[in-house]
Amino acid sequence: MKATITRTALAMAGMVLCFGQLHAEELGYSELENRLAKIENQLAGQNGLQQASHCCDSADGCCDVGCCDACGGGGCGCCDAGCCTGSCCPSCGSVYAEVQFLFLRAHAQEDFDDEGSKLDENHDISPRFILGYENGCGMGGRIRYWNYDHSTGIENTNDSIAFQMNIVDLEATQRFQGCRSDVLLSGGVRLGSWDSTDDDNDTVSIDNLLGLTMAADMRSQFARGCNSELNLVGGGRMSLLGGDWDGNEDHDFIATDRDDNIFVWELYAGVEYGVCYYDTYLFTRLAYEIQMWHSAVVDSSGDLDTLGFVGPAWTIGMAF
Repeated sequence: MKATITRTALAMAGMVLCFGQLHAEELGYSELENRLAKIENQLAGQNGLQQASHCCDSADGCCDVGCCDACGGGGCGCCDAGCCTGSCCPSCGSVYAEVQFLFLRAHAQEDFDDEGSKLDENHDISPRFILGYENGCGMGGRIRYWNYDHSTGIENTNDSIAFQMNIVDLEATQRFQGCRSDVLLSGGVRLGSWDSTDDDNDTVSIDNLLGLTMAADMRSQFARGCNSELNLVGGGRMSLLGGDWDGNEDHDFIATDRDDNIFVWELYAGVEYGVCYYDTYLFTRLAYEIQMWHSAVVDSSGDLDTLGFVGPAWTIGMAF
């Protein structure tokens, strides 16, 4: 009898221990599932935020390859729907380069000379080069160099005037990424030189142009393919420069030995086509650009209060 009771007690104890162990395991799995569910919810929330802006990994500051909806230079971009893999996205920042071919016409007031003639409406090629870097959070910097060196004839005469400009911009940049659009804000220092030759071959120049510049470049996705996209682009820039004019005192429309303050306004708008090729984003852009250079130093007739440049621009570039 005692043996039977002992066996029964041991069996019940074993069942209790086994049941307790199984219950503990169930609790452990339940707790693990709850934790995984919380993590999935957090990731889902982060993915929602990632569609609105650049995102950074707290460990290394790099951009998550899933944080962008469209392919884009200077940051990261991915195609969805299983067409394009993350290999097309530079995940930890990117270097980008652009070559812009501007076909510009010098534009001045209609009564440019004593005969009331205006400048010829010919367009001359003027290159601009851009080299920049952005990290995974959209912060970076770039350098821009623009050169213009052409003569422009005066209509109905055999005379011409010439302008030579060498402009360098050193800027810090910050990109703000949206689901289908992004905005790049920049600001920094502009320096360069400006030479002007009148129709009598008298030349004056500013060799120490220096000032501040700021700009905004916008891009919005218009259409999209598997590894490509078509964007609408546009932007503007404002610069305030200072310098000293030196040169021939007989120059027709710029007074020499004078300090000058120069306001520069630039606007452009156009379309851009981009393609993801492995981890490189290749793009080309067609746009129309307008520049207005307003000088405070003019002669009494005010012949060249404002100098303008207008014309189309073709850009090729890459980000990798």
